[in-house]
Amino acid sequence: MARHIGARIAQARKAAGWTQAQLSQSTHFSVQLVSAVEQGRKPPSPAFTTAAARAQQADLQWLLGQDRVHRQHDPEQPGAPAAELRAVINAWDDPGLDGPPPPLSEVEAGLARAEQLRRLGRYDGVLAARLPGLLRALYVHARDSVPGTQAAERVRANLWDAYSVVQSVANRYGLVDVVGQAVDRHLAAAGLSGDPLRPAVAAYRRAGRQSKRN
Repeated sequence: MARHIGARIAQARKAAGWTQAQLSQSTHFSVQLVSAVEQGRKPPSPAFTTAAARAQQADLQWLLGQDRVHRQHDPEQPGAPAAELRAVINAWDDPGLDGPPPPLSEVEAGLARAEQLRRLGRYDGVLAARLPGLLRALYVHARDSVPGTQAAERVRANLWDAYSVVQSVANRYGLVDVVGQAVDRHLAAAGLSGDPLRPAVAAYRRAGRQSKRN
């Protein structure tokens, strides 16, 4: 069990683009302990596991292996949730949506549900499957909205929320390229959302990701 937890902590760390030293600094545990836990040479304490989950925004139940919905997917496997996320993040200029999009209020309800599932750690299944459709619908609404209007700002605010969820899910699947794209688009949507706080939050998140890479 200790080796299993350590392996998942290492997986979450690498998916976040962190070094062991950065995880050590964020959790206030030594680099030697981080290394020993990841290699299965030392069992992680509850305090360390909780700190690692909080620092990396990882689901604690997943780290502990107590989840029932997390399963590994080949990111390149057609039809897999990870593959769908990669496809839709690149489809902003060609949504590929059959027919008109659902009303924006319906998309917003879907995003709220997706965020709720994310908080519950249910990254597989329903959450990952819902995201592509929600994003494609938002792409169409954004394309058809009149720039500078309240309707356009509302769409961009929802895109901001959607890209935030995409970051979390892509990070869980280890899709570093998708995370990077979601971070950049998160920042772009923030500037068009009409909310002065959103650009600051998005810029802070991108700066944090860049610092993890260095």
